This record gives sequence, C-alpha cells and structure tokens, in this order.
Amino acid sequence: MASSVEDKNEATGRWIKIDAGEFRQKLNHTSFAVPHELASHPLFQLPALMELAKRTRKQRPGDIYYNNGDIGVGQKMKKHG
Repeated sequence: MASSVEDKNEATGRWIKIDAGEFRQKLNHTSFAVPHELASHPLFQLPALMELAKRTRKQRPGDIYYNNGDIGVGQKMKKHG
C-alpha cells in the first residue's frame, strides 16, 4: 500500500504538470510557468465554486460578495451589512 505522501504526489501529478527538478531550481529565484489541468478539476467547476461562495458567505459574511443572476455590465455591487 502506498504512503499518504505517495498518494498526494500521485494525485498532484494529475493536475500540476511541471518537472520537479525545474520547480526546485526556479522556485524563489525566477518566474516560471506552471502548466496545469486545474480547469477540469471538480472543485473548480461552477457548482462547486458556488457552494464554496455560499459557505464562505455564511461563515465570513464580510469577506465575499457574489451575484448569480442576470447582471448588467455596468451594475454596481450593493453594500451588504
């Protein structure tokens, strides 16, 4: 059976597509691209993001604002509180 570290690395490898050596060499030294597949991750799909927004708004109401209706381009955010 694989250790939890191996499981984590295996899971991360599916979403983050960077060479480990390049990452170690460039981290905190220079900018570099990090190719990824996060756009297809289930937690980045709209229903999951909306649930996160709802939970965050309940737990920390002053920290988030979202609109999920028919919003005009020039519409201003309403103050909540």
